[in-house]
Amino acid sequence: MNPRYIADYGVKKFHVMDRDTKKCIMDMSHDKFSRLGWMKESGSMIMESSHGARTSRKSKAQPFETEEKAREFYELCESREVELKFSPEKSLFKWRETYYPEEQYKKSDEIDLKIWDAVITDNSFIWDTALLPKNVEFIDSDEDPQDWIDSGNLTKYKAGRIYNNQLNDTFRLHKASDISYKKSLPGQRAYETDCIDLVAKRLSNHNSDDGKIKNGVTQIKIDGHDIELSLLDIMGYERNSKDTAWKGPKKSTQYVSCMMLLIDLNGEFYINALTKKPMGYKDMKQFGFVSNSFHQKPGFARPNWYWHGIRRGWCEYILQKYYGVKTIDYQVLEQHEVMTFVRNTCRVAYEQTLKAMKQYLDIPKSNLDKFAA
Repeated sequence: MNPRYIADYGVKKFHVMDRDTKKCIMDMSHDKFSRLGWMKESGSMIMESSHGARTSRKSKAQPFETEEKAREFYELCESREVELKFSPEKSLFKWRETYYPEEQYKKSDEIDLKIWDAVITDNSFIWDTALLPKNVEFIDSDEDPQDWIDSGNLTKYKAGRIYNNQLNDTFRLHKASDISYKKSLPGQRAYETDCIDLVAKRLSNHNSDDGKIKNGVTQIKIDGHDIELSLLDIMGYERNSKDTAWKGPKKSTQYVSCMMLLIDLNGEFYINALTKKPMGYKDMKQFGFVSNSFHQKPGFARPNWYWHGIRRGWCEYILQKYYGVKTIDYQVLEQHEVMTFVRNTCRVAYEQTLKAMKQYLDIPKSNLDKFAA
């Protein structure tokens, strides 16, 4: 079971759950925890990034005083064959409503560990996509961002934050204009026939590694209901009346938002300040799909996807169809499963749309001269 251990930090003490035995070790000192003497058997371990993957002069959530001390802990884990990863920082309020509703107003460190255990059990991707120690980049979050973003000593993280800022500016400027998403320059490119066709081909042919999505369609049984969701439907794809070609996706806000992760309102690629090349897909996903590499708080693209597709679109439709309600009740586990199913499937649709659009803008090269930065 990965991860075997879940570690949390609060009120200057560490708290750990062994997921094999479901036993919790509470109120460990930082020194005892970081020596790993409590770990009788080596195993994988996850903890929130705020507790081990960044430094701040004032953060009470960060027990490691310096980067050097944190790196020493990473090295000890490696020598003890402990696979260490860091999850994004998340509010457990809604999960507490789902898994421990009777304790939702009685927050405790032990309940938080139990909630994380339940959440990771139901959402294995949290472990699969968690941050590795080798990818951790330390910055002092108390510094003025301009002191490090504009410095000559760039890192992958700093370059990613520059892209994130540029991306937010793109969405701010667009939302301040009277131009629709479809009529914006990124929208015009996204609605070119060849781009529409290439995205449709990728979505309809997509098969997930875990086998849950086959030929662009995923199915799940929740509370006795067989629910099916197509990646093409998520992006608003429809055939024309003669069934000879694809019409332009009707979900223009979601669809064009994917293109805006690639090019700005002038049609220029976002350039990686570190490599001097257009941003790669992994950086787009890390710094564009979320606000930054540690938090999963909404940026500007995420609300477009969440509001127009995940919640207002498919989640409401499925809840209305099978449960007769529009607003999710997080205390009803089946409705929470619906939200998780819709959110994860939509995420795949946006990722595959972005990949197809990136492929489209990369080829043919001769058509991109006026769009190159």
